[in-house]
Amino acid sequence: MSGRRKPPNRLVDTHFFGKRGPIELASTLLNTNSTRHLGGFDSSDWVEFVAGLFADPSRPIVSYKAALKQLLRQRKLLVSELIDPDGRSLLMRAVLSQNIAAMRVIFWLGLWSYCIDHRVPECSYGPYIGMDVTEMSRKFSRSVKAKNELKVLTEQEKSLSELLKAARAGRYKTIQNMIQNCRNHDLNKLIRVRDSLGNSALHHACVSGSVSTVKLLIEQGCNVKAVNHQENNLLHITVLYGRPVVLKELLKHKDIRVEEKNQA
Repeated sequence: MSGRRKPPNRLVDTHFFGKRGPIELASTLLNTNSTRHLGGFDSSDWVEFVAGLFADPSRPIVSYKAALKQLLRQRKLLVSELIDPDGRSLLMRAVLSQNIAAMRVIFWLGLWSYCIDHRVPECSYGPYIGMDVTEMSRKFSRSVKAKNELKVLTEQEKSLSELLKAARAGRYKTIQNMIQNCRNHDLNKLIRVRDSLGNSALHHACVSGSVSTVKLLIEQGCNVKAVNHQENNLLHITVLYGRPVVLKELLKHKDIRVEEKNQA
């Protein structure tokens, strides 16, 4: 009896996706939040694929965050690979497509510092040679909103303390070490720090999705009633970035104000 014939090596499972290119697959990923059928991609495909994630600025922010985070985690994609053939970074693509939600996702995933410092290399082609994202935005973007968001998020990144960066990344052990190395009077100052938009360490931890980090910060006295400058409390930002496990944890605390409204 002959063995079963081994199926040909395919870029993707055509029964699931059909014969589609990277941009079409990106749209499917946003709709399904599944990367299980994306085996076999060449590195050259990833730039076009990720650019496809940002092609539709009308999608909710949680869609971009979930999709991009899955790619970075499951495919072990390097930030340096998120450069298109014209030498433009992921942030540049988001600004030019006027995708505010995607710009915010880049910030919350901790990619902002790399993207904001990136310059289009001299060996590239096109009108962007030597430009960083600020220069490109000034010259090529017609969106005042995108330009303003670029400025706001850049200032927000600069305002982050080491604790806020660790909370954004959900680094439980790093924060635990910071707390252990603090004296009592310094600890209160440490956990009360805010970024330029008024987000507390708990806001950042909630977006990260790390329940253990959220619990640690609450145990150390972080204010569960904290709101940022847009009057977003912990529940608002947790729902906005799609963190149901964190939401479940927050709702255990009696001081959480479910009825509070933000500026939206």
